[in-house]
Amino acid sequence: MLFIRVKPAVQHITGLIIKLAQEATDSTGNTSTAKTPLNTLLYGMVHSLSLLTVCNKELHVKALAEKDMTYEQYQQMKKLQRLKVKKEKQTDGSEGDVDAKAAAAMRGLGVDDGEDEEEDIDTPEMCKRRITKIVDADGIKALVKIVSCATAGTISITPKTNELICRTLRQICVVEGTVRGTMIQQGGLKACNSVVSSPSSASATEKSFDNLIRREAAHAVAKTLITINPILVKEYQRVAAINALLFLCKDNDASNLMQFEGLMALTNLLTVGTVEKDRFVKESGVHTVHYLMFSDHNMVRRAATECLCNMAGEEPLLKLLRDPSKVRLWVALTEEFSTVSDPSECSAEDQEVFLTARAASGTLASCMQDIVV
Repeated sequence: MLFIRVKPAVQHITGLIIKLAQEATDSTGNTSTAKTPLNTLLYGMVHSLSLLTVCNKELHVKALAEKDMTYEQYQQMKKLQRLKVKKEKQTDGSEGDVDAKAAAAMRGLGVDDGEDEEEDIDTPEMCKRRITKIVDADGIKALVKIVSCATAGTISITPKTNELICRTLRQICVVEGTVRGTMIQQGGLKACNSVVSSPSSASATEKSFDNLIRREAAHAVAKTLITINPILVKEYQRVAAINALLFLCKDNDASNLMQFEGLMALTNLLTVGTVEKDRFVKESGVHTVHYLMFSDHNMVRRAATECLCNMAGEEPLLKLLRDPSKVRLWVALTEEFSTVSDPSECSAEDQEVFLTARAASGTLASCMQDIVV
């Protein structure tokens, strides 16, 4: 029943967000209309949308990560605790005090001490259905309206609200297909690009939170552009997206997943033409991506190599490969897979190594036209 009523509720929320933002836009330009009451209201509605666009498991994984624990470790602890409770019930339970302390410690980590656990009905598939309903109810348009009004100065929103908007847009982009197309059509991509390009605060504390906001926005850009045909995106948006994606690649606090998806989106954009390649070069993209080619994560390493493969024959990459020490590193990547005879029978990790070697070999082959290389 809760799922059935999601769409009417979301339509009410998004309609109210658009109305509030429109009223602020149509005002005389005095930003006093956007003080605490409006901020609080917008924060509550955006927070509701952010929770509707994520499943319980993802929230659980994030909470466990803050305690330096993986989801697999948590599941193992639950299993051990259930076995312990079952074993104690088979005995007289005389060591109750010690066991109570142990159970309390486990509950502090979110591990229950019961035998049975209620199954979580909030599956990723159900979350995707909720996201589709939110998009159909103009959820993206409502979030973009807030960002555009905040950028124009007609309303003022808190940094936390801004971070929630970017996170919600990133979570919406998990659904492939028409949802990502709608993200571009309704201005979601443009809004995220503007957030990434906005100037950061001077103080260290505010700058750290600003980077978090920009990281979420850049990740939303990456998810949007991984599978989209880049020709369907306007040129100015493609150019702005390159800046956002390179910000993600340069960010030391970005996760491996963020950088992998950012590199895949860059690879997609660089297939379009010279305008995108020129911007990529201007923003020091060759050196940034070349650094990620030697990441300790196989998928990041492969994505970085494939990205530079699209720059084969371009002068900035040729200049880098004219350095013998750099060429030796590329040759090492091509030889890393030489021990496996049949790529179709290798493990997933070896498959990533094979794809990296193939991209490195193709890049070197394309650059052989240069005499120095």
